[in-house]
Amino acid sequence: MHKYASSYINSAQLALQSYNPTIPFASFLKQFFSINKKFGGKDRKAITQACYAYFRLGKFAKNITTEDAIITGLFLSEDNLLHWQNIFPENWLDASLLSLDKRIEFLQKNNHLPDNFSPFSFTDKVSNSIQKTPFSLSHLQQPLSFIRIRPGFEDIIVSKLQALSINFKKTANTISFSDSINIESFATINKEVVVQDYSSQQIAQLLQLIPTHTHPLNLWDCCAASGGKSILAIDFLKNVKIHVSDVRESILINLKKRLAVARIPLQSVQIANLTLPIKQNINFDIIVADVPCTGSGTWGRTPEKLQYFKEEEVNTYQQLQQKIISNTIPHLKKGGYYLYITCSVFTAENEENIAFIEKTFLLQVVHQQYFIGHTQKADTLFATLFKK
Repeated sequence: MHKYASSYINSAQLALQSYNPTIPFASFLKQFFSINKKFGGKDRKAITQACYAYFRLGKFAKNITTEDAIITGLFLSEDNLLHWQNIFPENWLDASLLSLDKRIEFLQKNNHLPDNFSPFSFTDKVSNSIQKTPFSLSHLQQPLSFIRIRPGFEDIIVSKLQALSINFKKTANTISFSDSINIESFATINKEVVVQDYSSQQIAQLLQLIPTHTHPLNLWDCCAASGGKSILAIDFLKNVKIHVSDVRESILINLKKRLAVARIPLQSVQIANLTLPIKQNINFDIIVADVPCTGSGTWGRTPEKLQYFKEEEVNTYQQLQQKIISNTIPHLKKGGYYLYITCSVFTAENEENIAFIEKTFLLQVVHQQYFIGHTQKADTLFATLFKK
């Protein structure tokens, strides 16, 4: 690939110039490559790599030329620069073997990066429970892909991975590997494994704090999206009846298909705008509120957000979250459990909303935690379990 490196840089610049930030960059790239059919599989991979390297520099990328930003981003974000070696100054290649901290220091000494370089520009809004510098620098590298093996399939999945000589790491029922692995080559998704980030899987720790009952508990996954938390709840709580809602009908159609593959029956499915009061025939023993948020704990996977996110959106999301909270908690039974979740690192969406719940609804905090993902090359999540 190295002989085409300059051409890939030029193509990446073209893609970046064409990008409309109102849609996710991954979706834009599919459109870009659909229009530019001349690019083969290796070409698309290299151009994608160059574009994401650019975004990983955050707002600093706007201070230098796009070409320089791509080259700098590749130097910091990629561990193997063999295929890109023709684009680098000669002394950069030896330095590319250093740790990330040392590579940053190398560029700072050579005046290619400022001393206060930070890919994540909103650290003043980040919770004090998070180490801000390591969190910010973690955005320079691509997170791993994670799956969770569902109960009863562990031996089968591990045997298949070994038979296919796939390089993976296993911790309990969590498998991690590079994002280039075709999961469907060794597993039936949703039936045998669930594609779910490491930190999302750890939400099970809070679910398991809910006492078991002899009778089934009614659980409302009120912002259900793709249904990942519903599957998690079934796998760890077992004796629950699942009710789901979402504001998007198309999402619920896909959710029903997914949970059918997972062999999880649904008690009810409702299209619901939770910014408005809603009517429910029953109140619930458990409500899981994985609310819409800035997603700031997941920007390692969508680094375009490092450049295009607008600070005022934090307040917009907080207001949305407090409306959802206010319209869902009234449907919680006395003695029931409310699980509040975001994939945000911002205090306004997390600790401030917990204070709002405690003050307004007098719920008792059972457990509150940030699931710090960057040490595992994963996302960062926040969750709090309440009891009414």
